[in-house]
Amino acid sequence: MISWKKVIPVLKKATAVNSQPNNETFPELPTVLLWARFVIAIAYGTLLGWYNVRSPTLPLQGLNLITFLPVLYAKLYLGVNDKERDEAKSYGMSLVFSGTLNAVAAFLLVWICFYTAANSESEGQLIELLLKTYVAPHDSVVNNDSIDVDNSNEQIQLEGEAGVPPEQESEF
Repeated sequence: MISWKKVIPVLKKATAVNSQPNNETFPELPTVLLWARFVIAIAYGTLLGWYNVRSPTLPLQGLNLITFLPVLYAKLYLGVNDKERDEAKSYGMSLVFSGTLNAVAAFLLVWICFYTAANSESEGQLIELLLKTYVAPHDSVVNNDSIDVDNSNEQIQLEGEAGVPPEQESEF
């Protein structure tokens, strides 16, 4: 259950412009950045999936947005000075890496789910192609009457076509 008595002070600290927080004054900042990363990941993944966007560079762009947008927020908006000499007051690398990989995984999951839902006819074509390629040759093996079962070793030996496509000659 969310305790609003705890959430409201954290939100006030998170929206205070140039408050220059440190680990003693705002220890919840890595958690706030973690949730910000998840919001960015879900919003960006939904946007890309909804508009059927495909590109090999988009996962890298998503990684950059998820990683560096919250860091820019912390450095430019809040004024976090992470070069403090006192280790107890410094956040260390927790501002950069807290929840980054989990948010990237959520981004990819949301993007794939929305993209797949929008392209169900392509999914049907893929399933049909896979069934033609891999199941049809195996049907001849399963329906073959020359199956020998050796009960002493409990091994099944199949005779006939193995369902493996023939090797093609290569120039290499």
